[in-house]
Amino acid sequence: SKDNKRSTLLKYINSIKFDENTIHPFPLARLYVSNILENYLNNDSVELEKWISISLKQAYVLNKSKKEFVNFPYFQFILADVLNLIERPQEASEVLEICELDYKRLPDFSLDEGYIEALDLIKAINLFQLGKVSESKRIMNRIHSKDIIFIMHDYFQIQRLIIELKMIKIKTSKKYQLKETELNRLINKTKFYFFLDEVLKSFSLFINML
Repeated sequence: SKDNKRSTLLKYINSIKFDENTIHPFPLARLYVSNILENYLNNDSVELEKWISISLKQAYVLNKSKKEFVNFPYFQFILADVLNLIERPQEASEVLEICELDYKRLPDFSLDEGYIEALDLIKAINLFQLGKVSESKRIMNRIHSKDIIFIMHDYFQIQRLIIELKMIKIKTSKKYQLKETELNRLINKTKFYFFLDEVLKSFSLFINML
């Protein structure tokens, strides 16, 4: 939401002491990506590159000894998503490759429905940013929006709509207008104004080039 209190809150969060070997990968990833986004929004390239670097290192060496951590790439899931947000497709692809190589789901492992579909969408967005549009379409064609994890549904649906709009060449088409209306509705509903200020800025430039 780009709340103006974010910097103060993040400073407090960064001061919290914890053991990286015992904390769950989700909150650990949230800590790292919050710093990535903060420095991206502040245009602090030095700190941005520092946090991206240490995040990538963590993605490779994260303790996977606990059974529940080897069945789904919690840390990489969050990291790849934020790398998509700031349009760093090469690093996001590197993180997604870790997901493919290191993680597997066991039959007796319980994972909330919708995480796999959300991870697939992250892959599709990354492929689109890498210019692999047909591959991106193939993944999105197999994902139903309703299947995305419910607590992140609107957030990921916004990202999907942005990609789908970029794929539509005729801006005056009814299909384009319906998706654009839904996108604006979701941004207003969620107050995820990052997408208006950052992503849609580049989106407008992309459309003007068609």
